[in-house]
Amino acid sequence: MKNLKSRNLDIKEYFHILVTRDSVEEGKPNPDMIFYACDKLGVKPENVIFIEDSLSGVMAGKNAGCYVIAITNTTSEEKLRIAGADKIITN
Repeated sequence: MKNLKSRNLDIKEYFHILVTRDSVEEGKPNPDMIFYACDKLGVKPENVIFIEDSLSGVMAGKNAGCYVIAITNTTSEEKLRIAGADKIITN
């Protein structure tokens, strides 16, 4: 966040909350970040569509009970499917 702000790209004004790895004790694939965000937003994880492009992110979403849409930006479709993605977008 500091890096973005230093380049005049402060995105905080566009979001209700921001959750980073520093917000929780354990990062992905542990679902704590998702639980934290859901708590702050007042929503249940099972009512969340979680969009992710990494294996650990897909696993975190599934571990939280979210519907996970994976994007093949950084990881192959096959690996995202094995990780448990509910839907995969390739372009």
